[in-house]
Amino acid sequence: MRKILSLILAVVFVFSNIAGVSAESSDKDTQIDNKEVVHKLGGSSGDVTIQGINPPPAGNPWLLNSGAYNFSFQFDSNLYQNTTMKTSTGTISFTLTSKSDWIHTTNTTFEFKLYKKGLFGDTLIGSRTCARDGKSTGSFTGLDTKAEYYFMLSKATDGVILSGSGSIKQ
Repeated sequence: MRKILSLILAVVFVFSNIAGVSAESSDKDTQIDNKEVVHKLGGSSGDVTIQGINPPPAGNPWLLNSGAYNFSFQFDSNLYQNTTMKTSTGTISFTLTSKSDWIHTTNTTFEFKLYKKGLFGDTLIGSRTCARDGKSTGSFTGLDTKAEYYFMLSKATDGVILSGSGSIKQ
């Protein structure tokens, strides 16, 4: 009987994950249709569609010498880029424009964190503080041109939803 119940639960879990993207929230888990996420986050051909609650896998990176990596985002605490990227110049620069769904009186910034993908774990390269409402820019230099990198957007879990757009280039 336990084996049958376990099998049924496993099948339900698999089909629920195939049907949509499970997004993590500070309050509860939410099930969102894939098409809605891509549309809501502004993903399209050539853009990053950020849906990541986990670091992206290595392989098939976006080559920044092919052009800027443009994306849209919306999150409440942490959000990972869904793919890795490579730079041929050793520099990764970003521009972000963001807006809060309401103004928090004490939490007015968020972090743009750059990570280097590693065989035995990822390494935080650095972090830049960004304004929650407005435009922020920053860059990281002296990067390994053979390595893959990804970014994470991070803010305090305070009930504020942060949305906006950005561009990554070398």
